Amino acid sequence: MSQKSVRWLYRELPELVSKGVLSTQGAEQIRQYYSDVEGKSGREIALIVCSILGASLVGLGIILLFAHNWSDLPRFVRTILTLTILIIAQLLVGWTICYQKESISWREGSSIFLMLTIGATIALIDQTYHIPGDLGSFLLTWMLLSLPLIYLVHVSLPAILYIVGITAWAGYEQYQRGHVVLFWVLFALVVPHFLGAIKENSYSVRSIILSWVISICLCVATGIILENSFPGLWIIVYTSFFAV
Repeated sequence: MSQKSVRWLYRELPELVSKGVLSTQGAEQIRQYYSDVEGKSGREIALIVCSILGASLVGLGIILLFAHNWSDLPRFVRTILTLTILIIAQLLVGWTICYQKESISWREGSSIFLMLTIGATIALIDQTYHIPGDLGSFLLTWMLLSLPLIYLVHVSLPAILYIVGITAWAGYEQYQRGHVVLFWVLFALVVPHFLGAIKENSYSVRSIILSWVISICLCVATGIILENSFPGLWIIVYTSFFAV
């Protein structure tokens, strides 16, 4: 139940007690139950935020540490270090799935650490072996490799980064090549997760943030795709989009 609904229930309790619908003891038990739920919710949000920040800082710190000393290391050492960090991140996610599946903070933290590690691994291996490619191919590969995390671990922060990532990919591809219809396929891959979050609790922080990110990114991506593909239709399309 959302906090707004809990506050409404608190306002109704005195009237229910006065009319004999509910006993005083029952009303007090309801207050105790929902006060515990609110307390747990606040602690849980704090743990999630701290785990996400911690995982992000650790992942970015590893990337910066590697980048500072990268040119001084032999090629095989670079490869071993890169793959070792990737394996550790995968093992951490596997441990979370097996032993901390009910903990949102562990799921979100470990999955975002793995997602950052995947991106760093792609970039470092490309740089080490001079694999040809550009920003568009990097973003597309990174997002597709990270997509299974969203459903395997049932997390939303990687879903948010995925949506932002494919939007950035669409902008780059439109600027370079002018063909980004694939964006709609990539976006459709994350829709089931969004619908599941809405169905589970449409008032949760996760659902609200996902809704905002999707709305903003779809607004940006629609303009990017319409730029060359359907000139002159932007008024009708954007009117329909904002109406929806």
